Amino acid sequence: MVMKQIYEIITRDSSVVKLIKYADDEEGDENMRIFIKKRDSELSDSEDARLLLKKVLWDYHSLSLSLLTERKNKDGKPYFENCPIHFNISHSFDYVVLAVGECEVGIDIQRINNISEKVLERFVGKKGESALENTLLWTHLESYAKLIGRGIPLRDDERGIPCEYFDFTSLDGYVISVCLYAPADIPEFILI
Repeated sequence: MVMKQIYEIITRDSSVVKLIKYADDEEGDENMRIFIKKRDSELSDSEDARLLLKKVLWDYHSLSLSLLTERKNKDGKPYFENCPIHFNISHSFDYVVLAVGECEVGIDIQRINNISEKVLERFVGKKGESALENTLLWTHLESYAKLIGRGIPLRDDERGIPCEYFDFTSLDGYVISVCLYAPADIPEFILI
């Protein structure tokens, strides 16, 4: 497993959209985009996520959500039938995040906190040295489970699939982890 750290936020234009600049990839990857949006307190988590998905599908892929057939796999992971676009959504308190692209993806956002060492030992098999490390371990597990379309706990035969994690830790006390099957290009992160 390879971890890449995104290191700088830059403003794309005069709007509120911001892009993340990458240490080892000047142009970014057009195949996977990660959208980060401050939650609208008037909407439920799922309503906020659906509106973001609808906007992104139209703005970036010229697709109307109303014309797509959404299905769920046997474990509940949503996908679009007969469509090459994959997506995954997560939310935590103040933010909703959406991964959209041409390959399978898992994403998780968590507020940095002290996750129980018992929980980490049971589900992850190890613990970190700080709240940030523990939150990263948890978001890696969550994003991996969402990538393969499974819930937690994972079975032994579901562990060890080659993947890469991309972490963003510069968001007001939150961690975002994106999990892609290896080898993977760095995704483009967009703050809305």
